[in-house]
Amino acid sequence: MHGRFARCDESLRWTLLDGGQDRHIRPDSPDGEPIVDPSQDYTLLLGYENTTHTVIRFKRNLDTCDMKDDFPITTPPHAGEITIKR
Repeated sequence: MHGRFARCDESLRWTLLDGGQDRHIRPDSPDGEPIVDPSQDYTLLLGYENTTHTVIRFKRNLDTCDMKDDFPITTPPHAGEITIKR
């Protein structure tokens, strides 16, 4: 995987061809590909695609108490949406 971030939780979400959605939170692994976190501690609020963007909105507690796989959020998150242009 390119563009790795040290000490982070990666949230992946995609839209299936049949219109369904799938998602995973994967803790960063220094030894290779991230593993799937068995405790998916976030709620998907919104997810859609159009011809130019994929929009994902989700929420998660600042501290999930999952010390094995989640990092506590210790700085205020930025408000708003993050959009990924194709």
